Amino acid sequence: MTNVERLDTKELEGDFLIRTIESYSQDASGVQLRLGAVSYQPLGSVAGIITSEPPNKQGLESLLPNAPSINSDDDAPDPTVRASASLYIRAYSPNTIRITMVPDHLKTNDHDGIEFGILIDRLPQLVPVTLVETGTHLDISTTQLTLRLTKEPFSFELLDLSGNVVTMGGGNRRQVAGFPFEPTIGFSDNASTFSLEIQPSEYIVGLGEQFTPFIHNGASFELIANDGLGVGTGLVYKPAPIFHSSRGYSAFVHGPGPMKVDVGNPYPSVLKVANEEARLDLFLIAGVDLPSRLSLYTELTGRMRVPPRWAFGLWMSRCRYPNRASLEEAAHGMRDHQIPCDVLHIDPDWLVLDRLNCDFIWSQEKYPDPKEMMATLLEEGFHISLWELPYLDEASPITAEAKENGYLVRDSSGAPAKVDRTFSRDGRPRRLLDFSNPAARQWWKEKNKELLALGVSVLKCDFGEGLPNSALMSDGRTGRNWRNLYPFWYSRTVSEAIDEERDSNPLVWSRSGWASSQRYPAQWGGDPEASFAGLANSLRGGLSWALSAPGMWSHDVGGFYGMGPSKELYIRWAQVGSLSPLTRFHGLTPREPWHFGEEACDIVRRFVNLRYQLIPNLISAAFEGEKFGWPMLRPLIFADETNLDLYRVEHEFLIGSNLLVVAVLSNDAPTATVEVVLPSGHWSDFWSGESHLGPKKFEMEVPLDKIPIFVRSGAAIAFGPLGQHTGEIPSDTWEIEIWESPQCESTIYQEGHEFRYRYIPSNPELGTAPKLICDEPMPRTTQAHLHKTDGTVVHLEIQLIHQH
Repeated sequence: MTNVERLDTKELEGDFLIRTIESYSQDASGVQLRLGAVSYQPLGSVAGIITSEPPNKQGLESLLPNAPSINSDDDAPDPTVRASASLYIRAYSPNTIRITMVPDHLKTNDHDGIEFGILIDRLPQLVPVTLVETGTHLDISTTQLTLRLTKEPFSFELLDLSGNVVTMGGGNRRQVAGFPFEPTIGFSDNASTFSLEIQPSEYIVGLGEQFTPFIHNGASFELIANDGLGVGTGLVYKPAPIFHSSRGYSAFVHGPGPMKVDVGNPYPSVLKVANEEARLDLFLIAGVDLPSRLSLYTELTGRMRVPPRWAFGLWMSRCRYPNRASLEEAAHGMRDHQIPCDVLHIDPDWLVLDRLNCDFIWSQEKYPDPKEMMATLLEEGFHISLWELPYLDEASPITAEAKENGYLVRDSSGAPAKVDRTFSRDGRPRRLLDFSNPAARQWWKEKNKELLALGVSVLKCDFGEGLPNSALMSDGRTGRNWRNLYPFWYSRTVSEAIDEERDSNPLVWSRSGWASSQRYPAQWGGDPEASFAGLANSLRGGLSWALSAPGMWSHDVGGFYGMGPSKELYIRWAQVGSLSPLTRFHGLTPREPWHFGEEACDIVRRFVNLRYQLIPNLISAAFEGEKFGWPMLRPLIFADETNLDLYRVEHEFLIGSNLLVVAVLSNDAPTATVEVVLPSGHWSDFWSGESHLGPKKFEMEVPLDKIPIFVRSGAAIAFGPLGQHTGEIPSDTWEIEIWESPQCESTIYQEGHEFRYRYIPSNPELGTAPKLICDEPMPRTTQAHLHKTDGTVVHLEIQLIHQH
């Protein structure tokens, strides 16, 4: 991160809206426009905004009996306060248009904002655009989209290849007297705003890890990282300034925020984004389906890398294992109960000062000889995950070192700032590492590398949301300007430390984040209550985050806090967790299965075994994230965004391209009734083989030992061998199961290779048996079976084709 010119220059008084296009030009990079702006202000207690222009300039109604009294003398001097700005239009693909507005008072030619680190360093090459003037309009077009700008009064429309309006500026929506609700694009001294029109039956989703309903219409969102204190408080750990419309477009506001997004609230037909940066940098992506738009979005913001294979095994955790003996007891319990496990997590008790402090000073009393401990556990198949946070206790001996070297965030007086919005029982202030300072980041990396040298495999990047608004960062920005960047750079710094130290791709476990956090997997959903509401809200957050930072996300199986999960809740959460991108059991009370009785232990073991068998498919879904920029866990609209019914489905998800999971969100016993909604296509019940043609909605009775799982018919599902940890399970052999469909072709991605499968039915005339054509870069398939629609299973002959 480099030092940047501060944008809060305090040289502009009032709020301005873009009114006119004054001039324009074109070069190889795109189109540049000079814009005229006029001052405006809200009407106050009445909906709408007003400028100081004459009524005819504002488009106000003159015939209303209750029209407000405004000077309408066209010959009167124009009292309008004016300003100006530049607008840059560029295209990074035929379906990606970038709109950047820079007010003149910023006095900068920097309109890229690359210093934030949100965009990748090497953006896609610009594609050419055409510019056509048509009287009152300018059409700026790629081969797929047209951005139509109206010269005066300024507005815009985004058109697809057929000339249909995909979206448009919201400045034309007015109240009865003609006053607009919001400007299409506006700015002030240190803020900017834009609005879009929401069409009837248009749904908006995304905006980060939102625990509220998946459809955002009618709600407002403050995009600023907070300690959520749970998943039902209205606060979020991971906001993100990207949203998607059911009309087939995505909008990404590039910048650190904070931002406020009003989605049809209070005006049902207007979506407004208020950005606490005077520069506005907006990417509009349209003309392709949702998976393709996410691919284009991650071409700008980066993609996840697939973590090591052991990460896809089970993680067992607790807040807290108070000492080494308790951790080893949990490890031996997992093996004694024959429940596969690859990762054990240690929360703050590994530290001497273990309350809101991470000074990397290991407690030899609680966890003696950590290097030997981790080496022994690794021999038994357990990797160690270790907790940290970016705060330092004043009582720690390394806080003075951080102070002396300028590694801490400062307050307005120049003294180290105090962590905000986070409780501390002892009353001592906690200081924050300044991640805007490259030297501080390097220092933090070296501290983490010391842990890695001891044998730590993965680091849990907890907290990071406590930056005070009034703090000052080393790059000159305020703490509020950095609230969203802070957790991003925190995770990035730790991930880079692992990357520099290890041969395998790095893995962190982060609570907070921002746009592009998918580059540094994984994230988890924070601290849910141990209740069915906590499970439901967690899933909402995961579905929303999947469309905001598409990568690898998970949740605390069993819930984090509360009275402790009931047996039924624990089982239902474990079933969902076993089919999530990563599976970590965690909470304030024990989460090991044997604490919930023999039945729970048996059911959890069965689902964990299923997870281990499905690891090749989980890895394939992760490689789809690396290759295409897709999330591992996906809302159903990923399969068909045109089906508006799927937007209302919050208890189901796709894991990868071929498996659909239905969560059970009630403790009804002995069975629960759940609604199943299937997207278009052929789907087969994983348990019974029954075939369904979607779109379809129906109810199922579900016993406690199962949850509904459906397989996309025709997909090849790879089942690996079982074992107690991935280290003892061969990765080079599997069995292929295919559920019958009119078309049976599928691809499984593994370690940079593509394994392709095609089912050929029997031919009685030729006397040939049914077979599976396996196009494999190296042989892996040992057996193959076809699950027919009548429930029978047929053995398939295997024909191997080796790729060249």
